[in-house]
Amino acid sequence: MKLSRIILLIFLSLIVVTGLIIFLVLNHSAKSLTDAEKEAALVNILGRKPILTNNEATGTVLYNGQYASFSYPAKAIVYTYKDPNIVKNKSELEMFSFDINNPRLIFNFSISDNSGNLADAKDSSGAIFRENQVNGYSQSEVVIGGAKGLVFAKAGEHPEKTGFWLTNNKLYALSVTGSDYQEVVNLFDGITTSLKFK
Repeated sequence: MKLSRIILLIFLSLIVVTGLIIFLVLNHSAKSLTDAEKEAALVNILGRKPILTNNEATGTVLYNGQYASFSYPAKAIVYTYKDPNIVKNKSELEMFSFDINNPRLIFNFSISDNSGNLADAKDSSGAIFRENQVNGYSQSEVVIGGAKGLVFAKAGEHPEKTGFWLTNNKLYALSVTGSDYQEVVNLFDGITTSLKFK
């Protein structure tokens, strides 16, 4: 009986000592890393130098094209078209596109030569396509610089706001798509308030 008590006492002592050691190891405060050591560790993990500051541009930039001008967010990533194999549509006079990463937005602006083909912006293929969609574009008239245009908006899974204006024998098309309807509307409305046709 004495032997079983001694074995029990030794066993309980081992459990207490093991628990104490585990407690001390887990709660041991390690030496803080210097900024250089932290950066070296991140380089090792990422395989490249980490970007530890937010360098996102703020404010707006002016787009001043041949046929239109407007302000757009400075944080936009502008697309440049440099592929010589792309055949340019002869009626396309001007094109400007960008995207924004956060929130995710895509902006497209184009100007086409009308040459008397359309009587009104509502006769454009883009406007007709949106009018014929059964899954819910709302439609409104928007006047910019005296030019009456047609604007289509769609909430839901693939939010979009697109407008068409016909003035000076040119068809202007402006479109914003994204993942958040309110952000799509904010960008579209912000750009159209500064939009000027030339």
